[in-house]
Amino acid sequence: MGDPQVPPDDPAGLRRRAEAKAQGRPDLSPEQLQRLSPEEIQRLVHELQVHQIELEMQNEELRRTQASLEESRASYVDLYDLAPVGYCSVDESGRIAKANLTAAVLLGVDRSDLVSNPFVRSVVAEDQDTFHLQHKQFLETGAAQAFEVRLLRTDSSYFWARLEANVTRDAGGMPVYNMVISDITEQMQKDAALARSRTELQAIYDNAPVMMCIVEANLDVLYANRSFMSFMGASAGDLVGGRVGGIVGCIEPRNDPGGCLFGINCEDCRLRQALVDTFTTGLPHFNVEHQTTLQRAGKRRTVTLLASTALLPGTRDPQLLLCLQDITARKQAEEQKERLQAQLAMAQRMESIGRLAAGIAHNFNNHLTVINGYANLLLSQMQPTNPHFHPLTEVLQAGERSADLVRQLLAFSRKQVLRPEVISLDSTVNQLEPMLRLLCGANVELHFRFGAASFPVLADRSQVEQVVLNLVVNACDAMPDGGTLSIETALRPLEGICHWCQAEVRPGAYVELSVRDTGTGMCSEVLEKAFEPFFTTKAVGEGSGLGLSTVQGIALQSGGHVDAESELGKGSVFRVYFPVAEPPAAIASLRQESGTASGTETILLVEDHADVRRLIASTLERHGYLVVEAAGADEALERSKLQRVDLLLTDMEMPKVSGVELARRLSAALPGVKTLFISGYSEDLIDLGREAVPSSKFLQKPFAPDMLALKVREALDHP
Repeated sequence: MGDPQVPPDDPAGLRRRAEAKAQGRPDLSPEQLQRLSPEEIQRLVHELQVHQIELEMQNEELRRTQASLEESRASYVDLYDLAPVGYCSVDESGRIAKANLTAAVLLGVDRSDLVSNPFVRSVVAEDQDTFHLQHKQFLETGAAQAFEVRLLRTDSSYFWARLEANVTRDAGGMPVYNMVISDITEQMQKDAALARSRTELQAIYDNAPVMMCIVEANLDVLYANRSFMSFMGASAGDLVGGRVGGIVGCIEPRNDPGGCLFGINCEDCRLRQALVDTFTTGLPHFNVEHQTTLQRAGKRRTVTLLASTALLPGTRDPQLLLCLQDITARKQAEEQKERLQAQLAMAQRMESIGRLAAGIAHNFNNHLTVINGYANLLLSQMQPTNPHFHPLTEVLQAGERSADLVRQLLAFSRKQVLRPEVISLDSTVNQLEPMLRLLCGANVELHFRFGAASFPVLADRSQVEQVVLNLVVNACDAMPDGGTLSIETALRPLEGICHWCQAEVRPGAYVELSVRDTGTGMCSEVLEKAFEPFFTTKAVGEGSGLGLSTVQGIALQSGGHVDAESELGKGSVFRVYFPVAEPPAAIASLRQESGTASGTETILLVEDHADVRRLIASTLERHGYLVVEAAGADEALERSKLQRVDLLLTDMEMPKVSGVELARRLSAALPGVKTLFISGYSEDLIDLGREAVPSSKFLQKPFAPDMLALKVREALDHP
C-alpha cells in the first residue's frame, strides 16, 4: 500500500506530513491509520525505526560539527591573539573597533584601553600627518597599501612599525580599515646601519687617493671614483661604459699601433693578464706595474701605474675592483737616485784619478822646472851660431810641450792656477780662426756664428783657447773624409739639470760655446765615457785621451759645465757653458805688471828638491839677490835667526812642515817679511797660503828664469 496522497492544494495536509516526518512518524490521519492492515502497520513501524536511527546519526554528526567548530573558534582566538604581528580593525572614523593581544603588547597597553580609542593617538606626532593621508587615500580607493610610521608606547618610547592594510565591510556595510602591525625597529636599525656603511664606504671610495674602478667581465667600466676621473681628466659619463683598454692604454701596444684594446691585441700586457686571470680564477693580483700614456693639454705624458685586482663577492654577474696608483714620481725618484749614484761613483773615480794626475803633475813639474830652467840659462849664454844652440832649443821646446801636458793634467784635476780676466768669447774664438782653418784642412768646411759679443765672461784666455782647440781637433778626427764644422756662441739662460751629466746647474745667464760636427758620431756607451781621462777610441799613439777631460776640468774650474750630444752616423755637438761676468767696470784685472827684475835683498829659499833649489838659487844670484838656502822648515827658521830676511821663497808642499805653516811661523817671528809661494799645484793650498799670509804671491811650476825674477821683484815691491 502506497503512501497516502495529500492533495497539493491542501496546506493543512502538507503541514501535518512535514510535522510527522520531523517527529519520525507517518503523516497519516487517524482514520487512515484505522484502515491500515497489520502488514502496512508493521512496515510503517519499520520505517519509523529507520528514520529514528538516521535522526540519531544526524544529531551525532551535528554534535561533532559543533564541537569542531568550538575547537576551531578557540584556535582562531588563540591564533588571532597570539600572532607575531598585531591586528587592528579601525572604523571609518579612525577608532579601533577590534585589536588582538599582540597589538596591545606592542603598544604596551591593555586591550581594553585600545578598543574605541582613535588609532592615531598611538602614532608619533611627527608621523600623524602621514597616517591621516594614508588612511584617507585608503578609504577613498580601497586599494591595499603599506607604509612605515613610529608608534608610541605608554612609557613614551616608540618603535618603527610597518602598517599593511586592506578594507572589508561590517554587517551594516560600513568600511573597516584592517591593519597588520609589524615591529620593524630592528630591521630599520639594520637598514640605517647599512645605509651609513654604504655612505661611509662611498665616501672612502670617492675620496680615496687611490684610483678605483669597477670592471665587468668584458672589461667595461661600471663605476669610477673621483681620483680615477681626476687622473684621467674625464667625467663619469666619459668613463662609465668604456673599455678599460681605451682608458688605461699600453704605452707600446705590441700588435696594435693605434692604441691598446684589452682582450683584442695586447695579449702580453701584464695588466690585462691580471684582469683576465682574476675573472677566471677569482684570485687577486697585487702590485702589477703598468706603463701608459695620457693626453694632457695636447701633450703625451708617460706615467707608471701600480695596479691591484680583486673579484667583488656577492654580485650576480662577475665584477672586479681595479685599484691603480700613480707611481710616476716614485719611479722618477728611483731613476734619479740611480743617476745620482752613478754620478757619485763617477765623481769618486774621477776624484781618485784627479789626485793621481795632480800628484804626477806636481812631481813632474819639479823635473820640468830644472830641465827648462837650465835650458833657458844655457840658451841665454849661447849665440845662435853655437852648434849646441839648436839641439838645446829642441830640448827646451820638448820641455815646454811637456809643461803643456802637465797643465792638461792639472786642468782635468782642477788643480791648475787660473788667471781669469774679463774676455769676450766671440773675440777670443775669432782670433783663433786662422789657426783653426789650418788645423781643419781643406776637406772640412768651417762655419762661425757669433752671438754673445755683449756678454763677457770671466775666464782664463789661454784655457778658453785650449778648450776650442781640443774640441776642434776631436771634431776633425771624427771627419776623416771631410764634413762641416760649426762653432757658435750664444747667450743661454740655464736652469735645472745638465742634459748629458744630469748634474744640477746653478741657475743664471751663461755664454754657450758649441762645436758641432757631421762626423761619425758616438754610441751612448762611448759618450758616457768620453770625458773620462785617458779614454780614447783612437789607435795607440794617436791620442792621449785627455782632450775632453781637460775641457771638462777647465769648464768646471771656471764655474761652468759641459754638455754633449752624439749619435752614430749623425755627428756630435759639444757645448761648453761659461757664466756671464759681472759688469766689466766692477771687475779689476788680476794681472800685475812687474818692474825691474833685479835687486839686492836677502831671500830665504826653502825647497826640499835639491836640483830645483840649486836652479832657483843660481837664477836669483845672477839677478843680484843674496840667497840663503834651506831644505826644510826647521833649517829655514834657524837660518832666519842668523841674518836679515826680506823675502821667504818656499815650496808649499814639503815633508813635516808645509810652506804655509813655515810662512805663518816666520811672519810671527819677523813681522813685515814678504812671501812668495811656488808649487806644481794646488789651488786649494794656494788659497790656504793666502789666508795664512794675505800679502803673499804665487808662482806656478814650471817657470822660466825670467818669470821667476819678475815674480820675486813683484813680491818684494808689494806693499
